[in-house]
Amino acid sequence: AAVVVHPNIVRLYDAGTDEDGTAWQVFELLEGRDLASLIEERTLSVNEAVWLAGELLEALEAVHARGFVHRDIKPENVFLATAAGNRSAPFHVKLLDFGIAKPLVPSASTPWVTDEGVMLGTPHFMAPEQIAGDKPIAPTTDLWATGAVLFTALTGRPPFDDKQLSKLLVRIAREPAPSILPLRPDVPEALASIIARALRNHPAHRFPSASAMLAALDDALPQTLAPAR
Repeated sequence: AAVVVHPNIVRLYDAGTDEDGTAWQVFELLEGRDLASLIEERTLSVNEAVWLAGELLEALEAVHARGFVHRDIKPENVFLATAAGNRSAPFHVKLLDFGIAKPLVPSASTPWVTDEGVMLGTPHFMAPEQIAGDKPIAPTTDLWATGAVLFTALTGRPPFDDKQLSKLLVRIAREPAPSILPLRPDVPEALASIIARALRNHPAHRFPSASAMLAALDDALPQTLAPAR
């Protein structure tokens, strides 16, 4: 977060280490709640989901442009801040927690691949390539998670779910994502198609970038669905 300054990313003002070795960080003060807590109470309207997608994708555009992949896009890391000064906006998205973000360009200190057998992320929102643990990550990894977040925000449940972690991971890695329409028939087919493409198993079959997914969102859905950003 320190190297990516954007209106939709929480601002890191300072960081350091105390004399006893305890690390500390100072972030901007936000008023609102995270998406996870809202989903516990209710699902998002289509209008809210479109707004959420737009602002989250704009944040990811900035992250990827600076050469990073977030790797932990999930409802808990999507903060819905009070949209001060904009009465038409349902909220103002702030992307949180860059604790496991990784550079796109490998180096000796930050190699392409995570240590073999090590998975980093949150299971329900981990793309198939993250589960493997031995494959390169890319912006499309974050886009899969974005699709999963939108699916969850609209239905109240993640696209893949299982009480046993091992079965959950196998399902994500091997099975096609379910359609959102049986759970939310009011979702426009255009939005359902965008979510489905983001959740494709193979990275090459997803949107190639956050910009491409954002453009598809703007092109496919009527402007009346969400306030102009």
